[in-house]
Amino acid sequence: MEGETVAGVVRTLDRRYPGLAAYLVDDRGALRKHVNIFVGGELVVDRERLTDPTGSEEEVFILQALSGG
Repeated sequence: MEGETVAGVVRTLDRRYPGLAAYLVDDRGALRKHVNIFVGGELVVDRERLTDPTGSEEEVFILQALSGG
């Protein structure tokens, strides 16, 4: 996916799969509580604005965290 930052990747995903971003980010663009995104094996630091950079060869993983007992 194209995007120089995590936010850019989310926008690209939402263009390809309309509505997907609503599951990942809230109405301010912040990462939802139970969603984790990893770039190059590292958890994103900026959960509010998603400014963590993504390289052209970096793998980006989006995971839905599970909670409960």
